[in-house]
Amino acid sequence: MKLKSCKFIISLILLALFLRISYLFLRTDITNNYNLKYEDYVININEQYKKIQKENKEIYLFDIKVDNLTYSFQIRDNFNKQEKIIKKIYYFNDKNYKCIYPVFINEKQYIDIICNKNDSYIYYHDIEEKSENLKNFVSSIEQYDKDKYDNKYSEKQYDNVIFNNDYDDFGFVTNYKGYYDLKNKNSIQLFSKDIYNQTISQFIGKYYIVADYEQTYEFDKMYVIDITNGKKREIKCYPKISFDSYIEGVLNDELYLYDKINRKQYKINPEKLSIEIIGDFDRGIKIYKNNEWDIETSSNCTNNIIKFENKIDITDSTYEKIDKVEDEYGYYYFYEKYEDYYKVYRSPINDKNNKLYIFTTKTIDKIKYKDNEVYYVDNDTLKEYSDELGVIQLFKFKEFQFNDSIDFGVYKK
Repeated sequence: MKLKSCKFIISLILLALFLRISYLFLRTDITNNYNLKYEDYVININEQYKKIQKENKEIYLFDIKVDNLTYSFQIRDNFNKQEKIIKKIYYFNDKNYKCIYPVFINEKQYIDIICNKNDSYIYYHDIEEKSENLKNFVSSIEQYDKDKYDNKYSEKQYDNVIFNNDYDDFGFVTNYKGYYDLKNKNSIQLFSKDIYNQTISQFIGKYYIVADYEQTYEFDKMYVIDITNGKKREIKCYPKISFDSYIEGVLNDELYLYDKINRKQYKINPEKLSIEIIGDFDRGIKIYKNNEWDIETSSNCTNNIIKFENKIDITDSTYEKIDKVEDEYGYYYFYEKYEDYYKVYRSPINDKNNKLYIFTTKTIDKIKYKDNEVYYVDNDTLKEYSDELGVIQLFKFKEFQFNDSIDFGVYKK
């Protein structure tokens, strides 16, 4: 009898442990509020863990409060849902700057030292004139590597372009006969002659999709190239599609294309290699604006270039351009014009006034966002901004300055 009772109790304990562990690992939203001390300062940390099921992403969001200031940032990494992942915060305060540097439990350097001056936030590596006191503070942080933001790299020259030889992620830059492969540092030819205006082409996720420009007035196939392995496949187009067509937009990893000559609208899925007519003269043309579908006449889409768009929920004439990336846990990006260049700032969506300066660029035509990273063309150079490394140069190609149809796509597993 006692043996049966013991077995029953052990079973209950094991079941309770199983349920507790399952609960801990299945949680998608965890919030912790805790304090750390640095010298005489009490630093408050609000830490939120978010699991975005649709995109299978894990995000830690932080609001660090000290000395009447709030420093906000995100970390996108897998800490196995550990809580209170900041173990120490260094804090500096003088008449010019107030700065923090968080040390995480794995001691990985995810962000630079964040400083505030006159309610403006800036990373330490972007401060042009650093006081001796600030330099000494930085030198005292054992876990901090200031050389991480020097962005020194070796170059590889090939075919009148320059690759960052140390860049090891997947990426393509289009050229007149095909594309350059940023990972493998070479060029892949798709067409036998130069095509200077490849308007029917698009990067979608890990795919590059382009019409067969070997044909003249119409095309009956499109190429789909996987950025991660270079594998080329085809989508057969029937009926043939006129080259007098334009891309309306991309939604849910599908391309929407309108043929002005034949007045047909296509939905193209590069993953499934599928193409479907979803609009025409009789049914009208589907247009996605402000998170909902509308119907336009084919005549209006033929006489005008009508593309998908979503209005930004904030306006500010101070900035030349404002982008919103993701809805809940993303950022606003603000582009402020100074003479012949732009200063770029970023703020969390839930705190638009908490702006952090991140980089400067001379052009804002070609900008793409991936998680916390920004990829952009500055004059003749493709660059990447990340919190972890600052700005790095990926690829130099003089045609960026002369041809707007030159495009790029990047992908990280």
